[in-house]
Amino acid sequence: LSIEACVRPSKTQASRLLMSYSNDEEEIDRWFSRKLFKTRRKNVTPMQCASVQRLRIVLQRYHDFIEDHSGVHGINNLKNRGIAMYIFISRTLNNYSTVRLLDDYHFVISNFSSQLHDVHEILVSDMGDIDVATSIIFQRINRNRQECAFRNDKRCEHFGGYNASEEVSVQKLLDKIYCHLILAFEAGYILTRHQILQIASKQIEESQQIYYGHEQQGQQQQRNGHGHGDADKDDAIDSALQIIVNITAEKRKTLQKVRGKRRMTYNKFVTQVPSDDDDDDELLLDDDSDVDDEKQAPAPRPAAERIKAYEMDFGYPFKYWSSYRDNAWYVAAKYENLKSEMMRNTLCQLSYKQFEDDIKNAINFKNCKRGRKMKCHYTMHTYNEPSERELKIKPLTPISIDHMLALLLFCNYDILRKHIASTYQKQSSSSTDADVRRRHSEYGHICRWLYEAIRLYGTDMAQQEPTQAMSVTFYHCFSRKVYFEESHCFFSYPASTTTSLSVINMYCPSTVYGDDMSDGLLVQCRKNSEYEGDQHYVDCAWFSDHSYESEKLFLHIMLSFKSIL
Repeated sequence: LSIEACVRPSKTQASRLLMSYSNDEEEIDRWFSRKLFKTRRKNVTPMQCASVQRLRIVLQRYHDFIEDHSGVHGINNLKNRGIAMYIFISRTLNNYSTVRLLDDYHFVISNFSSQLHDVHEILVSDMGDIDVATSIIFQRINRNRQECAFRNDKRCEHFGGYNASEEVSVQKLLDKIYCHLILAFEAGYILTRHQILQIASKQIEESQQIYYGHEQQGQQQQRNGHGHGDADKDDAIDSALQIIVNITAEKRKTLQKVRGKRRMTYNKFVTQVPSDDDDDDELLLDDDSDVDDEKQAPAPRPAAERIKAYEMDFGYPFKYWSSYRDNAWYVAAKYENLKSEMMRNTLCQLSYKQFEDDIKNAINFKNCKRGRKMKCHYTMHTYNEPSERELKIKPLTPISIDHMLALLLFCNYDILRKHIASTYQKQSSSSTDADVRRRHSEYGHICRWLYEAIRLYGTDMAQQEPTQAMSVTFYHCFSRKVYFEESHCFFSYPASTTTSLSVINMYCPSTVYGDDMSDGLLVQCRKNSEYEGDQHYVDCAWFSDHSYESEKLFLHIMLSFKSIL
């Protein structure tokens, strides 16, 4: 039988196979009954939550399917282990599907965001010891996906010999959920309860020292009648950052070993600042060879040669709609559709099977409850932004598969996103505007879908309460120190930020190399209250393969600097 034929057994075959994969049918019948899907109780503990229990059953099966059977042959022989995950979810489990799997996952992370540690303890209760350094799932989700673009056998090897997109797409969804709820604590992306208490205790201790120190200093000044005493100590806000740096130090070594030094250096959260020593092509190489991993971290640039903000290229505001044909930055897509663009462009291509895998997941995300809530909304901000007449998308229109697919491709393929982001900028000082437009046309479709997805279906900071909008902090990095003459920065290219301090420490260039702690720049950004343009962003956590990164995606927006760390 072919692998494709094995993916779709009859219901009789699926029921017969159930006995070999479930030791407790009564438990499955209880948590997967039709009645529980109709009502989701919010005021329950994680242990009482049906969504948590269903995820426990599915992830336990997935853990047995992948991790417990890995050996000297790695993951190549999954297809010889009987029932696959697509069959298990859609045929074996009663009233279940990949869409309902996503609904359960989204319900858990939204309703138990402050209790994820408790959820984690429930999910791993029957899994035994879990080691992120040897986890096949952790290695697979951080793999170099560009290796599969021209070698489908490599793709099949990654997913246990399966070629059918039905099975591969389900395994990709389960990788995402498993890494977020099972591995994120061990990997250092999410702090445990003990680590949070450690940080809080340290901050309280330092705050008390500062308070009593000031009180004693004031009494001393009153007795002496003059003098200012010792210089004031800094506030205790940096203690949390220092503890997180110490916690993530060892975790980052594991991630760097899996991803490679180059992919860690040129990651999504870092804006690359050019220097005379940089090779333009080096930023865009597709492989991750051992030779590159042996390269040393770039030496810090002398202070006299530091880059200033106005010397950097933050991209150009391209227009993709026919009504802008007379605009200097109008770009017409080079290829007829997104599929042709991804498989035929001259910069970074995907294979047909990779594209098919992501289409199936784009449909799953679009059809889940979270995806159905994403509907087109226009705002009153029309400053230099296209209107409904140009975009030709009616208000309250559900997000399309094209928009969902563009977000998935951009967030999940790190090398592809590097190529896409690079087309917003000039490649050298000799590049002309025509050169930039011609290169950007290679990704005309996906860049248009990205802009529309963020602008029409994202979160509008202008509509939030002023105190809420200003209190949200977005972290972003620059590869070298930059001197900004203003307290804000305009990003014309897709810029990824995170709201997690532990995540940004995993990727910050000042912490990637242990001996070079001074060259990178970590900034805290927030909404710019004076900016009159569009102020949308997309929360990528609910659909990105790396949900634990808490990624927020911006495009064509001005952000203010809250602080520099």
